[in-house]
Amino acid sequence: MSNDTSSSIASLETPLTRTIKLILFSVPLGPSLLCSLYIFICVIHERQLRRRANHVMIAIILIDFLNLMSDLIPISLSYFYTGHVRSLSICLYWVTGNYTLQGISSWLMAWASIDRYLLIFFHRLQDTFLRHDVPILGLCAFVVGWYITVTFTHSCRENWFDGTQFLCGGPCFASSTVILTADWILIVLLPTLVIVAFNILLLGRVIFQKCRRRPGFEGRSFTWRKNRKLLIQLLAIIIVYFITQLPLAIFSIVRLFGPADFLLDISLIWLFYTPYLIYIIIPFAYIATTKECRKQICGWQRRVAIAPTGPTYRLKTLTKSMATNNPDYR
Repeated sequence: MSNDTSSSIASLETPLTRTIKLILFSVPLGPSLLCSLYIFICVIHERQLRRRANHVMIAIILIDFLNLMSDLIPISLSYFYTGHVRSLSICLYWVTGNYTLQGISSWLMAWASIDRYLLIFFHRLQDTFLRHDVPILGLCAFVVGWYITVTFTHSCRENWFDGTQFLCGGPCFASSTVILTADWILIVLLPTLVIVAFNILLLGRVIFQKCRRRPGFEGRSFTWRKNRKLLIQLLAIIIVYFITQLPLAIFSIVRLFGPADFLLDISLIWLFYTPYLIYIIIPFAYIATTKECRKQICGWQRRVAIAPTGPTYRLKTLTKSMATNNPDYR
């Protein structure tokens, strides 16, 4: 976010728009955090969720949870409420942490799209640490390394940060058009293209295989039915990502190749904040599409429903004891 963009936001942002965003993010935030904690509990109790095939989804939930806990709750909500940050000393942490975690989340979603495609159509691949976990660790290291490099090689000019702006006006490397463009390509454009390409390929191949089904097809190695849970789970999360990120991606592309002021007001005031919606909604989508988590909820509800109350249980115990000691008791 350049200084020109920051000045534009300054002229457009109002107490009303900040209040709307404060309410929009605060209301579902508590349930979302509880859902994330519940998912972590399910992972501990359900062995099926600890399979390597599920690691990328757990990593996405964890990164989004960290983003809410380290960014939205302590800094962004306070900014929405007061209109400024508490101290300029947190600006570097705020903008670097925001960009880094958002970049990791985007690339993990891209890898999840590739990983699910491989799981469904190349299920004979070995289920190993190298196959599932090394790409996750590698992507995290790549994004962290990228932002460490651009942060320390592009020091902030004096009075760069503005405490009245979202993310204090943006990262210091925004002063370099080359670095800013490279950051947009590496962290925004490439993962989005990967997500779009592999999900279109995945859906297209599933539909093609179903329409092309012939006698003896059921006995083939193509077993996407067994993996439909993986497909539904991935699509639910990707749909959430597209609903919130696609408008911003379209805006960025149009501005890059077309009018620079295309939907500028809407984008500066609303679209730049949509990643928070991803982090809030994804835990709900994960639970809704994960049988193991729903099973835990149903199990708890069943135990609560059949658990006898104290007085009723004692009365039944006393009645049974009297019937045992006195056969004539009715």
